[in-house]
Amino acid sequence: MKTVKQLMFLVITSVVLMGCVNKQNVEIKPYTSAYNQESTSKEINVISINDKRKNKVVALISDEGKVLKEFKTTTNLEFWFADALKKDFSTSGIKNTLDAKTSLEINIIALNAKFINKTATNVNLYGNVEIELVFKSGSNTKTKTIKSSFKKWKISMRDAADFESFIYESLTDAVLNSVKAIIKTI
Repeated sequence: MKTVKQLMFLVITSVVLMGCVNKQNVEIKPYTSAYNQESTSKEINVISINDKRKNKVVALISDEGKVLKEFKTTTNLEFWFADALKKDFSTSGIKNTLDAKTSLEINIIALNAKFINKTATNVNLYGNVEIELVFKSGSNTKTKTIKSSFKKWKISMRDAADFESFIYESLTDAVLNSVKAIIKTI
């Protein structure tokens, strides 16, 4: 009986300690199609999706101008964005084909979120996403930039997990705006 009590104590202690561990990487959940506009019948050839962010940090916590914590993501943003577009292309009626007259290169320029501790304002969580769409049709090249900024107020942010829904919402908005821009351009 004493061994069972010791074993139970060990299991409970392990569970409590695991719950106290701070998460160090932002994990972005798989995209769920959010496109709900009228369907279209257009074609495009998506050549590539490139993560061109200069800084791979996606979130940080600061206090009085000092960075307290920085977080990267374990998610491959090129694959995540490709999967998101595939889902919204299916919903919107866009066909990704090599036979399309227009090709598209997508560049992820920025993705970041910043939480500011002890701020007196009603906003302390900021984020932005910047996506560059480069369309090529014959000898013509057209570039569109999708920029989205987000602001919220949160009581506190301690680790990477606290940023996950905010970054997901930011990326979802960028995907939707990209799909709308693609439809208007092709």
